[in-house]
Amino acid sequence: MLKANTGTHMLADRWRQAPPACAADVRDFYKQAREYLYDLVRWNTAPAFQRFLRALANAKGEVILEIGGGLGTVAEYLGTHGNAVDYYDLPGPLLDFACWRFSRLNGNGGNIRIIRSDSAWRPSYDRVVALDVLEHVHPDEFGGLMLEILGSLRQGGTLTAHNNWENTGGLYPQHFDHSARWDAFVRDYGLVRVDDLNWRKP
Repeated sequence: MLKANTGTHMLADRWRQAPPACAADVRDFYKQAREYLYDLVRWNTAPAFQRFLRALANAKGEVILEIGGGLGTVAEYLGTHGNAVDYYDLPGPLLDFACWRFSRLNGNGGNIRIIRSDSAWRPSYDRVVALDVLEHVHPDEFGGLMLEILGSLRQGGTLTAHNNWENTGGLYPQHFDHSARWDAFVRDYGLVRVDDLNWRKP
């Protein structure tokens, strides 16, 4: 419990001690940072995160990609509510935890497939989910990732996203502010806003 309560601060301290200098460094940071595991344990029980799950309650019978799936909470929820889910995250403690978690579902979450490379994403998902993920992507990789996401959605498919671009008084030094680029991407590619969390690909 102590590690869960202090995970956010431990993760921020680790980032500040050796700030990643490039996109590869950022990926390596998340592949190694066990502190992120503890940070997400607390976040996944927070009321705001539970609101995200409730917002996905109407997703039924969909083929879904979740990127940056973390502890696997969203993938498990979607996979046990009638959807076929591809879970993707970087190798490391979070992916290891999610694999363990999915193995304990005893067949009740058999609709979850672990994707270990973005090259294995399907070309026609009904929905792509990226909850508090894009702010962790280095600026050099943001544009390419957004195009990959768009390319993996079928026409009329849904992008479910929540972005926390803020640093919040230094608590999240690992967050990159892509807000202007996000707004430009939504506009330039004609994504239709459905509500606070969902955009439809025309």
